[in-house]
Amino acid sequence: MALRGQLDGVFDGVLRGWAWDPAAPEQPQELDILVDGAPLVCRRAERPRADLREAGFGFEWPLPIEFQDGASHTLAIRLSHHHPPLTLDSLELVIPRRLHMLRGSLERVIRGQLTGWVWDQSRADAHVAVELLLEGVVVAHTTADRQRPDLSRARIGQGDHGFAFDLTRLGRAWRPGARVEARCRAATGDWVVGSLELPAPPEAPALRRPAAPIAAAPSPARFFLDAARDLEGKREFAAAARALDSGLAMHPDDFDLVSVRARVHFALQELDAAERLAQHALALRPGHPRPFTLLARVASATGRHAEAAEFWAGVPPGDAAYRERLAKRPKDLARLGRRAEAVSEMATALQLRPDDQEARRALAEASETAGALHLALSHWRQLALAGRDPAVAARRVAALEKRLAPPAPDPLPSPLRNPALRDWSGPLLLDQSEGAGHPAPGLILRGALRAAPVAPWERQPGELPGYGLWLETAAAGAEALFLLDGAMRAELVRGLRMGLEIEHLAGSAEAPFTLALAPVRGIGGRVLLARRTEPRPRLLRFDLRLDAAELALLDAGDLALAFRLGGGAALMLHPPRPLARLAATAAAAESGFETPGLAAFFTPAAMAARRPALPAPERPFTTIEVAGATSALPATIRAALARTALPVECVATVQTDWPRALLAELEALAVQDRRFRLVAASASRAEGWVAEILAVPEGADWLAELHQEALPGGTVRRDDATLTWRAPGAADLKGGSPLR
Repeated sequence: MALRGQLDGVFDGVLRGWAWDPAAPEQPQELDILVDGAPLVCRRAERPRADLREAGFGFEWPLPIEFQDGASHTLAIRLSHHHPPLTLDSLELVIPRRLHMLRGSLERVIRGQLTGWVWDQSRADAHVAVELLLEGVVVAHTTADRQRPDLSRARIGQGDHGFAFDLTRLGRAWRPGARVEARCRAATGDWVVGSLELPAPPEAPALRRPAAPIAAAPSPARFFLDAARDLEGKREFAAAARALDSGLAMHPDDFDLVSVRARVHFALQELDAAERLAQHALALRPGHPRPFTLLARVASATGRHAEAAEFWAGVPPGDAAYRERLAKRPKDLARLGRRAEAVSEMATALQLRPDDQEARRALAEASETAGALHLALSHWRQLALAGRDPAVAARRVAALEKRLAPPAPDPLPSPLRNPALRDWSGPLLLDQSEGAGHPAPGLILRGALRAAPVAPWERQPGELPGYGLWLETAAAGAEALFLLDGAMRAELVRGLRMGLEIEHLAGSAEAPFTLALAPVRGIGGRVLLARRTEPRPRLLRFDLRLDAAELALLDAGDLALAFRLGGGAALMLHPPRPLARLAATAAAAESGFETPGLAAFFTPAAMAARRPALPAPERPFTTIEVAGATSALPATIRAALARTALPVECVATVQTDWPRALLAELEALAVQDRRFRLVAASASRAEGWVAEILAVPEGADWLAELHQEALPGGTVRRDDATLTWRAPGAADLKGGSPLR
């Protein structure tokens, strides 16, 4: 099926993901969101996301509080209005415990008005009731329903979540220094929006702020700075602000006064003023970490997570705020979908605090969400031994061990010799004018055509991908023969219900095609399907049961499923696959439908023992790990993908010092080509055949040459490339490669 979608995970109580239909890339998709198998809401995936480029739209949905209970839940998305229901992705995840989804701030007193805002993210369109307490006594009520442009810009609901209390109605109860508190009702009790001390009322001149500064005019900046820091330590922020304002009146460009005043503005929730002074401090001392810390706090508080992540990156190791950076930057990165960077930052934080179980748990959950399952399993195991909630950790360990365990042997294997088209031994793009071509074991192409392996897909987590076949025919037409496996004789006698998935490519003419059970050395054969191509994906079913004459051809190795395509057409098809057995209904029900097989790695000994049926050497699935100079990474990765015959995957390990522009370019490349992906530095290393390269070696078939040299001993080393067999299940020897 061409439709695709993915759940990214749950971030601060919000479920995020994306969906995409390549046939209609600009059309948002309607999705049903299911929690523990029950559909709860229909959401439209219509939010553009920079990391998806032109390949999809994102969606967000705050989870109901009852599911944010610290337990494991199964989340899924499926297409609305699709029959039968089509599930695009599912995810089993421990959802951190939360008591509410309220966000808000008590801001300031201006001309007798106490202002602030509060928003319930789980009820985005509702307005929250707020009560005002003076010295612990409720004195007023209001509703947070005022429209504010700053909330709209920060994408906080519809922007209508501000509130204001008229303090002049307090009369004589308004006393300078009295503490007021704004409170609202949360899902599991009261939640305090914020509190502050009342200034002097505007109508009382005797209580107004003195015009004279705290110190005499010649007082140095240090005098005001020491006084303000002492008041900060006592949490007397209003008095600290007055001391700093007096100092700034005499020393407007003193870096310490400016930066500490910005910090006090932030403590008083005066975010605009805090940001303005932090920018001024940064201009006074470019590169100093203190303004970066303040700007990161303001950007994160106002929902500008991309800016916050960049500002946090300016706080270096050794600075007093570095631990705060390691705690907060991963959250901003996760909200941006930059999961590999978030995991890397969390791992660094845990190295500084190895006994911090909360940090370990956060890293375990983030690793699981990012797909680094081996890393997540390692941390969950440690939490199960020493954590504060070992029962939850033990459940996550059991669930991950189940996901990472090798699947059981497929009860319904394919009758084809090469059902996944992995061992593609010819050139990546086969341009054949006439005769027969043998680009992969078990596949023969005849006629004037162009062909290539395309559309890698995995049917189960951890399974090696299978590939489809792209065919473009000339006027005379062509055929693709999928050879049948004699070891499946008993199943073919009994009979199989098969499926053929084809996708007509836009812009090509509709053409007739047939699928026949035919001899390899001959013509004709029994026709199983006869159709015309259509401009939509199709799964065509047919029955495959051999008679005596066909069994004789099978025993002689001379029987194939022949896909014959008329001239002037272009399409993509996957090798025919078994859907069910035909002989008995009970057997079909037991085996299920569309059960895929897990292909094993080819070991060096097995590869050396095999005798290739084709002139070119056979090649197993290979992981290409790209290292080398940062500036050359994109060009090296593109060259590896363009000049390497499938089947491969290409990976690059994310480094903390990579420029943001480089990371954005690589993330876009991963969206464009599914064979390439970014991995975290802490993720488990690839197993099986792994080629580590600094640059792509010369030659159109460089990977085949490396495999040929590696067969006797399982490894080969060159100046710019190393090919090694990493046995599945062996210890992860990180740093053992000469390229690292």
